[in-house]
Amino acid sequence: MRKGYSKVHIYDKNIASDAYFRDDPKGKYYLTVKGNLVQVERDKVYLVARLVRSNRSGYKMMLTDNDKTNLYIGNGGALVNESGSTVGVLKARR
Repeated sequence: MRKGYSKVHIYDKNIASDAYFRDDPKGKYYLTVKGNLVQVERDKVYLVARLVRSNRSGYKMMLTDNDKTNLYIGNGGALVNESGSTVGVLKARR
């Protein structure tokens, strides 16, 4: 899902939520206040996906990337793939 590499600085005030993924438990992922899901790796920040309105009933919001991969945001911040499996979670900082 990681696309559109973008080297920028990320500060705590810009992070709305921490994102955790089952397949990458040591990865550092964050949802920014502007709705970007980013990954921090070796002092670089990569744009992974963007927060948009969901195209699926039962979910208000989803994360989508340039490849049209969607992760739906469920109750309690659960990240749910298109097959309905929970693959991660968002945990709000505020």
